[in-house]
Amino acid sequence: MAIEAAGITYTHLRSNVWMQNLVNYHEESIMREGALYLGQGAGRVSFIDVRDVGRAAVVALTKGGHGDRAYTLTGTEAFSYDDVAAVLSRVSGRRIRYVALSEEEARRRALARGAPPFIVEINLNMDEFGRKGGFARITREFAALTGGEPIAFERFATENIEAFGGQNAAPGAREARS
Repeated sequence: MAIEAAGITYTHLRSNVWMQNLVNYHEESIMREGALYLGQGAGRVSFIDVRDVGRAAVVALTKGGHGDRAYTLTGTEAFSYDDVAAVLSRVSGRRIRYVALSEEEARRRALARGAPPFIVEINLNMDEFGRKGGFARITREFAALTGGEPIAFERFATENIEAFGGQNAAPGAREARS
């Protein structure tokens, strides 16, 4: 890579799929339809919370010994999107389902929402990668780097309950996480 060849000190933080993507990209369909639409089939994902990526960055920037290193940051468990829907259903108290889309259905939905064609193709490639198990890898590199455990998916879901239509959301919880 160009960064390594440049002769400067680097630290790569290679994070897996962010938990917050569920809120940023799927909140509307979850709230309105109780559905999470993706083209990743039964592929599994070891989600990581962006707050953990931040924690890892703080350590890498403030503690010695991380120069010229790369860390792959994942959660401690890989979930199918059916599993994700089950957790979101449990914490929100409402039925949320995963709807696995074909490639053509995913393309049609994204274009109908106004996504630029080149972004649609990138997302379809990511869906294929996910279907083939590319997001399922689990590492212990976050714990090795920070000395702590990454945020569990259930905790993330509970803390973001209002984004999933939960009835037990604490007032102001969404503002507090921003």
